[in-house]
Amino acid sequence: MTMLEQMKRHIPDPYPSMYLDGYTPYEILQATSRKMYNEHLARREEADSIIIPTIHFRTTVKIV
Repeated sequence: MTMLEQMKRHIPDPYPSMYLDGYTPYEILQATSRKMYNEHLARREEADSIIIPTIHFRTTVKIV
């Protein structure tokens, strides 16, 4: 675990009244950024599991 991860591990998931509990704006931003990144990874894994069909087109040109 890096030093930066150790510093940020005490920050909980974001909730509406974090500023009333004494968290700094930077800590609130970090919590929100971490939540958004985790949601992005979840959506990405879900999208990777979906098989997208491929379509192949064949064209022929006939000159009369």
